[in-house]
Amino acid sequence: MKLERILLPVDKSDCSIKATQYALSYAEQFGSTIHLLHCHKPVFCFNGEKEFNKVKARIYSKAETCIEVYRKLCEERNVPHEEIILEPPASKAIIDTAKEMKADIIIMGSSGKSDFKGLLEGSVTHKVIHMAECPVLVINHHVSATEESEMAKVS
Repeated sequence: MKLERILLPVDKSDCSIKATQYALSYAEQFGSTIHLLHCHKPVFCFNGEKEFNKVKARIYSKAETCIEVYRKLCEERNVPHEEIILEPPASKAIIDTAKEMKADIIIMGSSGKSDFKGLLEGSVTHKVIHMAECPVLVINHHVSATEESEMAKVS
């Protein structure tokens, strides 16, 4: 099994932090590069181009702030990484990016939407699992720190 390219979609959730710990462990063990992917909020503005550019700059600034947390985690463990910031919808961005970069695996957190709510809205995780062309490892919100540490060890 080769894991040269790990796609790690991230946001500001605890689940993303947990998924990052897994991705870092895999990257260290396999010599992988982590590709951090963050989808910013949609840019909506109807007050002209000048205001649109201001709103867009604020949104990109927030996206940079979000991804900075994960950048530092990669740097602390000397794991090679790249950063990608894209527009929504997140599921399409993840699936398309994985295909374009020929990801060996997608490691992502799941916020734990209820089955009913996920069925109605269609969760990002659900869409990625069913449409990605590579394996997807989902770290759910129930994983404790102890389990996380043990499960992240790959033999």
